[in-house]
Amino acid sequence: FMLCCPDSVIIFFCNKLQKTATYRRKRNAMKTNLFVLTLAIFFYSCHNKNAATIPEYAGSPLPGDSAILFAPGLVNTGFYTRDLCMMPDGSEIYFSVNIGNFAFSHIVFTRFEKGQWTKPEVAPFANNPRFKYFEPFISPDGKHFFYATDEASGSKTGDFRSDIWMMEQIENGWGKPGKLPETINSEYSEYFPTVAANENMYFTREDPDGNFIYQSKYE
Repeated sequence: FMLCCPDSVIIFFCNKLQKTATYRRKRNAMKTNLFVLTLAIFFYSCHNKNAATIPEYAGSPLPGDSAILFAPGLVNTGFYTRDLCMMPDGSEIYFSVNIGNFAFSHIVFTRFEKGQWTKPEVAPFANNPRFKYFEPFISPDGKHFFYATDEASGSKTGDFRSDIWMMEQIENGWGKPGKLPETINSEYSEYFPTVAANENMYFTREDPDGNFIYQSKYE
């Protein structure tokens, strides 16, 4: 007989015994043991979280003890992919895609709609091929979106220099992005914006003496 569970695990069993009095008792005992074994396998297969997959998790297995490639074919497609973040409710995924040894870098996003993830596309605020967009970060409350870009670096030498930009959440997505003030951005490059639950910001600055992590307290 065949037994199915929601994780598409199919279990087949075949039990062929001679229909004689000699085997009747053994057959009944075997049926009982087989029934118990079937129930155990069925419930384990349907409830083992390490083996399960759910659409909301981008079709990937739930986290286990070992690291695995996340969302192959959706997020990881063979390009240089990094800097992934998600909305707090898990409805949107943003990540950076770099092409040609960082010649092009854009922020890409996908949404969970109608039971499936949409085809990833370049975010509208990060689609200018003249500039690089990377390292997206969404605040814990989902109201602010941060990222790094060289869109307004103002470098006099033509060297690459990045700043941290921010957008606020609006009804239908994100508002107009803007460069953060000089309390965050400097004449040097700033990277990796991160905001804690208390709204304090942490980021990396590329000073002449090296890269250092800075903290800016929210007051």
